[in-house]
Amino acid sequence: MKKEKKEIKKLKEGDEVFFLLNGRQIMEKVIVESIDKKGGYVTLSNRVKIARTLGPDDTYSRLDGKDGMVLPLTDENEKSFLAYKAYFSIKRNMEFLDKEVKNLNDTDDFDTMIEFDKKLTKIVNKYFKEEK
Repeated sequence: MKKEKKEIKKLKEGDEVFFLLNGRQIMEKVIVESIDKKGGYVTLSNRVKIARTLGPDDTYSRLDGKDGMVLPLTDENEKSFLAYKAYFSIKRNMEFLDKEVKNLNDTDDFDTMIEFDKKLTKIVNKYFKEEK
């Protein structure tokens, strides 16, 4: 059985990749700003230099030896990126809601609180309750 060769795709100016720093919980989409063909590396919009081709672990190697990963733009990585952004958006919204609900005092606010509870309960039941 013949082993298939993996297609080697070199990064070009304008290509997008995902930059991850786990220690500080950073994940961002960055753009290739410049290419050094002789050196075999590219410079990203965040000034990090990486190899132009994917390594065996399906990441682009950082050339500065620091922590972090650079992932190619794939459907799976895009979905992870969107989930990452959604997590922090939900967290921000929950903190905002917590603060606002504590400030609801008027009887006029009671209707808002009751209506909001109905909608929030519906969302929680739809996405997070286990089916029995």
